Amino acid sequence: MWSFSFITHDWGSAELFIPQVLRGFPQVFVVAPAVTLGLGSLPLARLQYASGLFNMMRNLGGAVGIAVTGAILNSRTNLHFHDIASTLTPANGAMERLVHGMTERYAAALGSADAGHLAALKELWHLAYREAATLAYADAFRVIMVGFVIATLFVPLLRKVTPRHRRRRVALRPRGTLCVLRDGAPRLLRMT
Repeated sequence: MWSFSFITHDWGSAELFIPQVLRGFPQVFVVAPAVTLGLGSLPLARLQYASGLFNMMRNLGGAVGIAVTGAILNSRTNLHFHDIASTLTPANGAMERLVHGMTERYAAALGSADAGHLAALKELWHLAYREAATLAYADAFRVIMVGFVIATLFVPLLRKVTPRHRRRRVALRPRGTLCVLRDGAPRLLRMT
């Protein structure tokens, strides 16, 4: 996630590919241990209800995470846009040259100096908003990274889970006798 925090508006698939692989590939190896930690110590009678509750909480957590990330993007976009817009004043020489150049080009295309100036200001607004949104995404990636670091710090505090239920091991014995091991105690059954 740290590599995403340097995102710019020029990024394309080439810049996004490696960070996505580094983020997505390890997630495959997280699901099974998380399910084992959540459900591994439950008796079989409660497992189906706990599984449903586990899936619901996972989906709810994802929805809350998306909502929080959306709120971060919204507030940080507004903050960055305000910061960028506060520097776009007539005292800013680079901005004045940019607006003047765009006004001339748009005025030639639209046939009016006023329409050209209005189009140049709209283009300036879009540029400022694009940069503000890009900075907001970088901030959101940093927040997600901090969440991952905090979650990783809690991993040593997890207790080891030993399953209460064991799978039945079945072994076929000679002369039609079937030995079924349940909870470590052998049971002999006669096949007819």
